[in-house]
Amino acid sequence: MKPVQVDILKYQHMVDSYHAETDRAAAVLAGSFMDEFTRKFIRSFMVPDDVVDNILVGYGPLSSFSSRIDCLYAFGFIDKEACDDLDLIRKIRNHFAHHPEQTSFDESPVRDFCSNLSTAKPMPKADGGEYRVENHRFQFLFAIGMIVVHMHNSILEREKNKP
Repeated sequence: MKPVQVDILKYQHMVDSYHAETDRAAAVLAGSFMDEFTRKFIRSFMVPDDVVDNILVGYGPLSSFSSRIDCLYAFGFIDKEACDDLDLIRKIRNHFAHHPEQTSFDESPVRDFCSNLSTAKPMPKADGGEYRVENHRFQFLFAIGMIVVHMHNSILEREKNKP
């Protein structure tokens, strides 16, 4: 199976559609986008040879979202917070994909997964108070957006510094 081509511009265009979707569709689509973006990110570090793609698709050792997350963290491409967020994003996507009954971002366990995302942490306000994002769906989509931007910028920085 040929990998889906994803990039930051596609994510930006898809964000509007995620907001128009049901919770299930938004979780599965955005989670799948993140899965594919991790593939693209890891692939950007590898030699430009089609043989390398076998590692990232089908039954290759880095074909699953989980194995890609582990690899990203093990090689220092992401920090522990991003690793934990990616694992929660994976769990949320899988919950929606594998539970046919009605579920939402506001029900357990999805609500609890979202509450543990880094985007759920209180953020300081200029007046000394705290701002907290309470919308679990937004926490999920925002966490994905933050990681996509980080990885995208890393790819650009590496390309800029190539001889």
